[in-house]
Amino acid sequence: MEISQKQNINNFQEFYYSSYKMTHQNPKIFPSLDSDSESDINISASWIKEHDKEIVKWIIYENQQFLESLQSDIRKNGNDKEIDEDMRTSASKSSLKLSEKAEKKLMKDILLLLAKAEKNDKEKDKRTVNLLLEKW
Repeated sequence: MEISQKQNINNFQEFYYSSYKMTHQNPKIFPSLDSDSESDINISASWIKEHDKEIVKWIIYENQQFLESLQSDIRKNGNDKEIDEDMRTSASKSSLKLSEKAEKKLMKDILLLLAKAEKNDKEKDKRTVNLLLEKW
Protein backbone atom coordinates (compact mmCIF):
# COMPACT_ATOMS: atom_id res chain seq x y z
CA MET A 1 0.00 0.00 0.00
CA GLU A 2 1.12 3.50 -0.66
CA ILE A 3 -0.07 7.03 0.02
CA SER A 4 -2.01 8.18 -3.02
CA GLN A 5 -3.12 11.59 -1.79
CA LYS A 6 -2.41 13.94 1.11
CA GLN A 7 -4.67 16.83 2.15
CA ASN A 8 -4.09 19.50 4.77
CA ILE A 9 -7.25 20.52 6.59
CA ASN A 10 -6.53 23.25 9.14
CA ASN A 11 -4.07 21.65 11.57
CA PHE A 12 -4.78 18.10 10.37
CA GLN A 13 -3.23 16.05 7.63
CA GLU A 14 -5.43 13.52 5.91
CA PHE A 15 -3.82 10.65 4.02
CA TYR A 16 -5.48 8.47 1.38
CA TYR A 17 -4.00 5.06 0.73
CA SER A 18 -4.10 2.93 -2.38
CA SER A 19 -3.43 -0.74 -3.00
CA TYR A 20 -3.75 -0.26 -6.77
CA LYS A 21 -0.25 -1.53 -7.49
CA MET A 22 -0.90 -4.66 -5.46
CA THR A 23 -4.19 -5.48 -7.16
CA HIS A 24 -3.86 -4.18 -10.72
CA GLN A 25 -0.27 -4.61 -11.75
CA ASN A 26 -0.07 -8.35 -11.03
CA PRO A 27 3.11 -8.01 -9.00
CA LYS A 28 5.43 -10.87 -8.19
CA ILE A 29 4.74 -10.76 -4.48
CA PHE A 30 7.89 -12.67 -3.57
CA PRO A 31 10.46 -11.65 -6.17
CA SER A 32 13.27 -13.23 -4.18
CA LEU A 33 11.50 -16.58 -3.66
CA ASP A 34 13.07 -19.29 -5.81
CA SER A 35 9.82 -21.10 -6.62
CA ASP A 36 7.85 -20.13 -9.73
CA SER A 37 4.61 -21.25 -8.07
CA GLU A 38 2.89 -19.13 -5.45
CA SER A 39 -0.04 -21.53 -5.11
CA ASP A 40 1.52 -23.41 -2.19
CA ILE A 41 3.79 -21.23 -0.07
CA ASN A 42 5.12 -22.25 3.32
CA ILE A 43 7.67 -19.67 4.40
CA SER A 44 10.41 -20.25 6.95
CA ALA A 45 11.15 -17.86 9.81
CA SER A 46 14.63 -17.12 8.45
CA TRP A 47 13.17 -16.11 5.07
CA ILE A 48 10.65 -13.82 6.78
CA LYS A 49 13.43 -12.05 8.70
CA GLU A 50 15.09 -11.12 5.42
CA HIS A 51 11.84 -10.19 3.62
CA ASP A 52 9.61 -8.66 6.29
CA LYS A 53 8.24 -5.90 4.05
CA GLU A 54 7.31 -8.38 1.33
CA ILE A 55 5.48 -10.66 3.76
CA VAL A 56 3.49 -7.75 5.19
CA LYS A 57 2.46 -6.65 1.67
CA TRP A 58 1.47 -10.19 0.82
CA ILE A 59 -0.69 -10.67 3.94
CA ILE A 60 -2.41 -7.31 3.41
CA TYR A 61 -3.01 -8.19 -0.24
CA GLU A 62 -4.46 -11.63 0.59
CA ASN A 63 -6.70 -10.20 3.33
CA GLN A 64 -7.91 -7.50 0.95
CA GLN A 65 -8.78 -10.15 -1.66
CA PHE A 66 -10.74 -12.09 0.97
CA LEU A 67 -12.66 -9.00 2.12
CA GLU A 68 -13.54 -8.02 -1.46
CA SER A 69 -14.81 -11.54 -2.13
CA LEU A 70 -16.81 -11.57 1.11
CA GLN A 71 -18.42 -8.22 0.30
CA SER A 72 -19.26 -9.44 -3.19
CA ASP A 73 -20.90 -12.59 -1.79
CA ILE A 74 -22.93 -10.53 0.67
CA ARG A 75 -24.10 -8.12 -2.06
CA LYS A 76 -24.96 -11.01 -4.40
CA ASN A 77 -26.87 -13.04 -1.81
CA GLY A 78 -28.57 -10.20 0.08
CA ASN A 79 -31.21 -11.56 2.46
CA ASP A 80 -31.23 -15.05 0.93
CA LYS A 81 -32.10 -17.62 3.58
CA GLU A 82 -29.88 -20.19 1.85
CA ILE A 83 -26.89 -17.86 2.04
CA ASP A 84 -24.58 -20.49 3.57
CA GLU A 85 -24.92 -22.72 0.52
CA ASP A 86 -24.33 -19.89 -1.97
CA MET A 87 -21.42 -18.19 -0.22
CA ARG A 88 -17.97 -18.90 -1.67
CA THR A 89 -16.21 -17.13 1.19
CA SER A 90 -15.94 -18.34 4.74
CA ALA A 91 -13.80 -17.76 7.78
CA SER A 92 -12.99 -19.75 10.85
CA LYS A 93 -11.08 -18.85 13.98
CA SER A 94 -9.94 -21.09 16.78
CA SER A 95 -8.01 -20.46 19.96
CA LEU A 96 -6.67 -23.79 21.11
CA LYS A 97 -4.66 -24.83 24.14
CA LEU A 98 -2.02 -27.16 22.70
CA SER A 99 1.40 -28.43 23.62
CA GLU A 100 4.25 -27.52 21.30
CA LYS A 101 4.23 -31.07 19.92
CA ALA A 102 0.47 -30.98 19.27
CA GLU A 103 0.75 -27.55 17.62
CA LYS A 104 3.44 -28.80 15.22
CA LYS A 105 1.38 -31.91 14.43
CA LEU A 106 -1.71 -29.80 13.75
CA MET A 107 0.20 -27.58 11.30
CA LYS A 108 1.78 -30.61 9.62
CA ASP A 109 -1.65 -32.28 9.27
CA ILE A 110 -3.24 -29.14 7.80
CA LEU A 111 -0.41 -28.63 5.30
CA LEU A 112 -0.57 -32.30 4.30
CA LEU A 113 -4.33 -32.05 3.79
CA LEU A 114 -3.85 -28.96 1.59
CA ALA A 115 -1.10 -30.64 -0.42
CA LYS A 116 -3.35 -33.62 -1.23
CA ALA A 117 -6.60 -31.72 -1.87
CA GLU A 118 -6.25 -31.25 -5.65
CA LYS A 119 -5.01 -34.79 -6.22
CA ASN A 120 -7.91 -36.23 -4.19
CA ASP A 121 -10.56 -34.23 -6.09
CA LYS A 122 -11.95 -36.54 -8.79
CA GLU A 123 -14.70 -34.14 -9.91
CA LYS A 124 -14.49 -32.51 -13.36
CA ASP A 125 -16.04 -29.11 -12.55
CA LYS A 126 -13.26 -27.23 -10.71
CA ARG A 127 -12.87 -23.70 -9.42
CA THR A 128 -10.12 -21.83 -7.63
CA VAL A 129 -10.28 -22.03 -3.84
CA ASN A 130 -8.00 -19.60 -2.02
CA LEU A 131 -6.93 -20.33 1.54
CA LEU A 132 -4.73 -18.30 3.86
CA LEU A 133 -3.72 -20.00 7.07
CA GLU A 134 -2.45 -17.69 9.80
CA LYS A 135 -1.26 -18.83 13.21
CA TRP A 136 0.00 -16.85 16.17
